[in-house]
Amino acid sequence: MPIYEYQCQKCGEMYELLRRIDEFDNPAHCEATVDCEGLGERVMSIFRTRKILSKQDQETAKFDWKDGKIVQNKKVVDEIKRQLKE
Repeated sequence: MPIYEYQCQKCGEMYELLRRIDEFDNPAHCEATVDCEGLGERVMSIFRTRKILSKQDQETAKFDWKDGKIVQNKKVVDEIKRQLKE
């Protein structure tokens, strides 16, 4: 069963629940605090994936087209360096 995130409509707290897929959109009783009797609404979960660029992608991504010239993309070069350090 997947874990879903909810936000209580009464107290505003966020909490997670392990629920069946067919129940994921049903309102969920607040489990963030003991005293709250509100219902939670499912919120979009945020997740991060890690993409390692291939050598060819790295070389291609290092450059941008700017003002009719090919220039080095510093942001991409810095990200590649960061990935190589991990």
